[in-house]
Amino acid sequence: MPEVQKHGFAFQEWIKTEFFENFQSNYSDKWDIPKEYNHNHKIPQEYWRLPVSIKTAKNKSPIGFGDAIRQYDIDSDFILIVGFWKQIGGDKYFVSVEAKKIKASFWKSLWVPLKRDELLYLDTTIKDTSKHYFDVRKEAQEIKRSFPPTKITLNPKIDSKKQRRLQCSLPFNIFWEDIIQKNAYENLDTSFWGMKVPNPFKSPPRTFND
Repeated sequence: MPEVQKHGFAFQEWIKTEFFENFQSNYSDKWDIPKEYNHNHKIPQEYWRLPVSIKTAKNKSPIGFGDAIRQYDIDSDFILIVGFWKQIGGDKYFVSVEAKKIKASFWKSLWVPLKRDELLYLDTTIKDTSKHYFDVRKEAQEIKRSFPPTKITLNPKIDSKKQRRLQCSLPFNIFWEDIIQKNAYENLDTSFWGMKVPNPFKSPPRTFND
């Protein structure tokens, strides 16, 4: 794991150890925490028995959610935990951590009016390895521009090597305005569900070559 990404892993490990019986998920798992492990007394009871997604993002930046079709296909309520970090020297400090119950219907509304077949068409175009990556990148952007605006942002990932993915992200302001419904904040001494976040997390700033 690159040094610049270790803060995200360490933050997730803290969340899992503190609130979810140290459950260890695999990269391919649908949820970071399955609903069966969500029943700790430290967690608000209205959040119990729901699957959990844990995300980290640079403060004031979009939240990455990975594969777009996988996210579009979510059809159950879940708990979203997001930690925003700020770089100070060689360390990262989580300055805000929030959790929210996300209803499946609300999650789907973030994609409206985009349809699954449109998303699948873009995904298939991106993964067409018979075409030069430059042409695929251009075509993907043209398709994306033809789509109606949505609150979720589509992020085609296409490079000269083997990367051909359609990912998605949620803008910083949409997270606070539509999901958390309060003003964004920064606190170097922040807490989450009554527990102090163990800042700082050793992690150097990202450089161009990372």
